[in-house]
Amino acid sequence: MQKTDAKQINIKLSVAYVEFGGNAGTNGQYFYAFNPSSVYILSKDVSMNFILSDNTDPRFKIVEFLSSDGIDQFKNPQHKADNRVLSVTNKNASKQVIKISIIVRDNEAPLTDGFFNCDPQVLNSPGTWD
Repeated sequence: MQKTDAKQINIKLSVAYVEFGGNAGTNGQYFYAFNPSSVYILSKDVSMNFILSDNTDPRFKIVEFLSSDGIDQFKNPQHKADNRVLSVTNKNASKQVIKISIIVRDNEAPLTDGFFNCDPQVLNSPGTWD
């Protein structure tokens, strides 16, 4: 887990087509991993940048940011760099574990089968952690 009080954090997302045995997709045909694998946010108003890694095939694009957040912790999601980067501001106004979903699209798959969920671990805890 990476603890940070930075005002900006880059979270790399590596995605690959694996046909079977992966951790995403309707039939487990995709594999994804985040680096860092989980983030513990201490600062308020942190810019979080979810970035497809350089080794991720260009056929993959970030198409959506979703969360279970009921108190508007996240604001202004923006796609950048031909949908290879998604930036969002994390207000981090209260301690909360929030389910986040980065939806990725495989542009070489059929439209009904090419979307899959990648869920980073982000923990909000404004203040300090000793």
